[in-house]
Amino acid sequence: MFADARARKFDLLLFWSLDRLSREGVAATLNHLEKLTSYGVGWRSHTEEYLDSTGLFKDAVIAILATIAKQERIRRSERAKAAIQKLRRRGTVEHLGRTRAVFNRDRARELVAKGWSYAKIGAELGVSAMTVYRVLAKIGYLSGVVLYWRCVRDALSRESLLGSCHSAAGLTRSELW
Repeated sequence: MFADARARKFDLLLFWSLDRLSREGVAATLNHLEKLTSYGVGWRSHTEEYLDSTGLFKDAVIAILATIAKQERIRRSERAKAAIQKLRRRGTVEHLGRTRAVFNRDRARELVAKGWSYAKIGAELGVSAMTVYRVLAKIGYLSGVVLYWRCVRDALSRESLLGSCHSAAGLTRSELW
């Protein structure tokens, strides 16, 4: 939708109600509306007549939504701080957040050495491909091809550095193509 808005394939976005436009929260929704406005696309809610970028109160509505978004961020921060304080009082703060994925890292290294993909390794070990990648990157064990593409990404268009990427990854050109 945003690609079409940027290309000006439409002039007005009509949505049923604001909560049907986005369920990402007030801040994200406000960002979506501001992005549409920056593309020159108007927006209007079918059921909430005051949400209309083409009307007189456009600036007032955006200001109110921005204030609500700010309050939402403050509330979320306060809740997080309160939850952390509660955990500290209980003495259970050695690890906050999701439980860590536990899997055999040595086996993951063996499988990478055999040429398995991260997705296949993840399926074998019961974790996501991204978890395998992150853990192997953290312990400094990635395949030569991954190291090569990282180097290329960092070098971007600097042609002179691409040769050093081959040697840094320990690869020849024929191994990449």
